[in-house]
Amino acid sequence: MTSPVAHFYASNLDIAHPEQVPHSRFYREWLSPQGVEYAAGAIVLREGAWFTQMIVQRSPVQPGFSRDDLDTLDRLMPHMQRAIQMRARFTELQFGQDFLAGGLDLLAMPALFFDEHSRAAHMNSRARTLLADSKLLKLEQGHLVASDVDASRKLNFEIGNAIQASRGSTTTLNEVVLLPRPGRLPLMLMVAPVRIAAGQTHGAALVFVFDPDYAPSLTPDRVRKLFGLTDAEARLAVGLCSGRTLDDIAHERTISPHTLKTQLKSIFAKTGTNRQTELVSLLLASPAYFLAERTTTD
Repeated sequence: MTSPVAHFYASNLDIAHPEQVPHSRFYREWLSPQGVEYAAGAIVLREGAWFTQMIVQRSPVQPGFSRDDLDTLDRLMPHMQRAIQMRARFTELQFGQDFLAGGLDLLAMPALFFDEHSRAAHMNSRARTLLADSKLLKLEQGHLVASDVDASRKLNFEIGNAIQASRGSTTTLNEVVLLPRPGRLPLMLMVAPVRIAAGQTHGAALVFVFDPDYAPSLTPDRVRKLFGLTDAEARLAVGLCSGRTLDDIAHERTISPHTLKTQLKSIFAKTGTNRQTELVSLLLASPAYFLAERTTTD
């Protein structure tokens, strides 16, 4: 018999010839050694990938289930369903956060994930390094605080707006907050709403930090793998992205400019570009740039 969802059935009440069960092989080899004489079960919830069943057992010294017992269990069913649904929602939310956190760890720029209470729930290693070394930003009880009062106020305002937008209650787009630094370009913070899962109401936001004094560095190995270049071609492409000319690279590598020009033509063919500016733009927009290690430009 197939049990409908949210209704309990008992072995001593709802199967044919229950008196024959003690004579069965199933009873002798499994039920009896487990100390099980009677069982009542139900499908509590079937929702998406979640399929939850509940089995209640009684020993030989206990009485069989009555209809009143099953009615009592049925009355508990809505509470069990709500508990399971809450657990499912929490698990889905946690999975989304863990998935997002793993993605942030791959990024070259500092990134922080903020929960519905505007607290930093996760940050990648670049962000941890930034907060440890910088006097401009810090966390106070999980909230991001800037040394500049006005910038700090605007930053937290934009984080709150982004969280609201992630719930679908506003149409706020990505916002930028500039954190002044004496004698240097400001630290740039981009605040963005993020929806972890369809229908979730908790809200979340991301903050990406860009420091003009630092830049992700392309690695020849990653460029080679992404675009099918040779080792020499990959080193040349990375050199051009760093602002060096063909003559500079030829001098550094003690090879002729003619050889580099031949390699450059091959790079153009493999990347579908025609000019150095196009090549540099392509590489800087590729995963080779965003997933690179950070190095100082000093």
